[in-house]
Amino acid sequence: MATKMVIETVGEGACFILKRTNAETGKVSDAETLHSEKPIDDKAIGKVLFADFKAAPSRRVAWLSMLAQVFKNPKLDGYKGSGDRKTGKLAKELKAAIREAEGEYLRGLVKAGHVKLKAGDNPEQVFQEFATAIREDKNYSNAKNHVTRYFAFVGAYNATQSGYLVPVPVMQEQVKAVLEVPDADNTISGMLDAIKAAMDKSTIASDDAIDSLARAKALVITLEGIVQHYAEMRTAVGTGIGAAADSAIAKAKTAETEDALL
Repeated sequence: MATKMVIETVGEGACFILKRTNAETGKVSDAETLHSEKPIDDKAIGKVLFADFKAAPSRRVAWLSMLAQVFKNPKLDGYKGSGDRKTGKLAKELKAAIREAEGEYLRGLVKAGHVKLKAGDNPEQVFQEFATAIREDKNYSNAKNHVTRYFAFVGAYNATQSGYLVPVPVMQEQVKAVLEVPDADNTISGMLDAIKAAMDKSTIASDDAIDSLARAKALVITLEGIVQHYAEMRTAVGTGIGAAADSAIAKAKTAETEDALL
């Protein structure tokens, strides 16, 4: 069922309303209201990053607030809206640019005294360990993934001009709405095309080639049997479509098994 997503904001972005509409009938499903939050400032972000903070909501807000600042770095301006909507791919250089912007922001927190790192013989190593711990936090990397896609495909920041954080589900829906990536072709012919494309791109190992050839021959036997029996089905009298199809597949599999025994 094809659906269209309509996103409305209420109270200058204080909350977002998601409405899914059936593209064929025009029927609107129950609206979902998502309340947004105000970003926290650098000092509060520093406290959350520096401490072993257990309050998940506060940590989530800290991640999104930090990312709102990171993505405003001028180094990222050229990547805003640069995602390929037809393939769903991002520029290779974007990841490196985000990493650089992250580093600059975190250094700014340390310099301002919002984050106090432990003393060490090598201050740069201490900082890099701190930055790595942030980047490897699963919750942060997950939030960064959503913000990156929102920035690259929708061409928007994860904080509105009125000063509210865009909820992650809203970012997901807006990204989904602009992507033009075709649905995967799950037909047998589509999957075979994908296999051929994969084979054309790389070399097949000897053992894999031998095993694959045996499977391919068995598949050909099955398909030939199905095509033959569908042809017979067109002229059959009193045979239901479903029964004829089942019969075709059963006969093809029997032929495949007999051939394998020879």
